[in-house]
Amino acid sequence: MRHDLPQDENRRRRLPVDRCRQTQAGWSTAGRQARPARAALVAALLMSLIVPLVASTSSTAQAAPVTNEPGLAAVVLDEGPPIDPGAAPDPYAAPTTPTDGLIHLQLVPGQNQVQFVMQLRTLFQPTRPAACTTSAVTGEIVLTPDAAVVSDRSKIVVDMKTLNCAPPLRNSMAQQELETDKYPTAEFVFQQAPGMTVPLPVGDTDLQFIGQQTVHGVTRPAQYATAATFSATDVTGHATTDHSMSAFGLKPPSIGPLLQVQDGFTVNFDFHAAIVGA
Repeated sequence: MRHDLPQDENRRRRLPVDRCRQTQAGWSTAGRQARPARAALVAALLMSLIVPLVASTSSTAQAAPVTNEPGLAAVVLDEGPPIDPGAAPDPYAAPTTPTDGLIHLQLVPGQNQVQFVMQLRTLFQPTRPAACTTSAVTGEIVLTPDAAVVSDRSKIVVDMKTLNCAPPLRNSMAQQELETDKYPTAEFVFQQAPGMTVPLPVGDTDLQFIGQQTVHGVTRPAQYATAATFSATDVTGHATTDHSMSAFGLKPPSIGPLLQVQDGFTVNFDFHAAIVGA
């Protein structure tokens, strides 16, 4: 037989249960609110451990002793820049000292000049000379003790890309006509030097340079009339010859009636050579 309890008695019995549930709910809410704080605290503790470790590692790396063994970068730098086997000789390189028993007349860097002189006529003006000039000239003449020219070792090279032309000629016109992108140099190979003697003369001497002239990729025989002055250590002089543009596959430039250039031209070579091995 069930006896119903009064309503107040039921309320008193439920009260502890409700309070227990409220307490558990409060703990759950407080736990959720405390999680970010705990995470921040853990992160702070980890940083306090990691930062000194990193600093210590960095200090150790900076304090590491430097060895004398070259690294990869040093090895690469020590090898120097790559050398282009087809590059033109340096016109300002110092003369070398040969030990082959031959006589070398070596061009002194920066003290030589080649000049191409053309005859041109402008509108309503008489014919007059105009020149393209360069000092980028290298080479030597090599002689045997009996004054014979060693042809395969005796030549001069002219850097045609460095030509500087006097008005009304223009540098760009010269480069275009000579096709210097395709033919960047002109050469003269010495084959004979009549008038050259060994021992070398002292003072003023007239002689000739006979050989092969190459311009614009075309080679023709050439003969330079030369006046030279010899001392015990060097020789200076002036050599000259005449050519025609058409002989080297060149067409004389013209700009209608405004500018007309004749076919013939003169090559002037002013030189200063050191005497080595005499």
